[in-house]
Amino acid sequence: MDKLITSFSQLTSLFSKVREVGERPLTNFFWDENKHPYWLEAKTLAYEEFPGCVLLTNDNGDFLNLFYFASGTDTLNSALRSTELKKQTSLDIVSKSDAPTELSVFESCGYESYKRLYRMSHIGQLPYDPLLANDACKAEPRELEVVRNLLYTHFDPLSEQIPTLYELQEINKKGGVIVYKEDHDICGFSIFEDKGLTWYWRYWFVSEQHRNKGIGSRLYNASVKTSLLSKRQILWVIDDNYNAIKRHTHFGFKEEKLYDYVLLKK
Repeated sequence: MDKLITSFSQLTSLFSKVREVGERPLTNFFWDENKHPYWLEAKTLAYEEFPGCVLLTNDNGDFLNLFYFASGTDTLNSALRSTELKKQTSLDIVSKSDAPTELSVFESCGYESYKRLYRMSHIGQLPYDPLLANDACKAEPRELEVVRNLLYTHFDPLSEQIPTLYELQEINKKGGVIVYKEDHDICGFSIFEDKGLTWYWRYWFVSEQHRNKGIGSRLYNASVKTSLLSKRQILWVIDDNYNAIKRHTHFGFKEEKLYDYVLLKK
């Protein structure tokens, strides 16, 4: 794909053509003000147009993220079989179903299941200890590159949607990156987004050599302090990450019937 998306209006124009064919299109692309403007500026978002379908790719360097906007499974299937991607490709299908409509289409075109995540949520105020909420602090701008390197080292870019440095900067402007430090070294961090009535917890991490010191609890309480005006708190977890599931269940999070299927094609 060598045609670049350069504006939001260009995207809406492409999607409008698909809507003219099908009233309820299939898609996995949802505009995010924190990251998609950067993709346009960095010129990493490309597209290919087919009858009743638009395929988008974002170039992450090591792999591509694939997005689709299709009038139905037939047009999606035809588009996938008519395009050739030259890098390993990852895509997410978010669905309330155990077998989303698009899944079999991608599998028939050579995509393989990689991970499955599900959403957990909590209603009301999370348990919170104000005495432990002040030991962690907002990240300084110069520390964001360290946080991003830790994300790439300890999380899976293919399935856990590691934010770009630009995205981290935008989140941090709103106080959404909290770090815990010893002797000026970052031992752990928490990343979250306050979306009004919904508080979205994205990452919670303590370096292995600093675990069992209560740092995770301090990061948790410093983060939850920012969520007190929200009505609902959500997060995504890989379904075989039993340690994370256990910790979040302890704080009152419950599984929702909303799944993210991550597929890969090499």
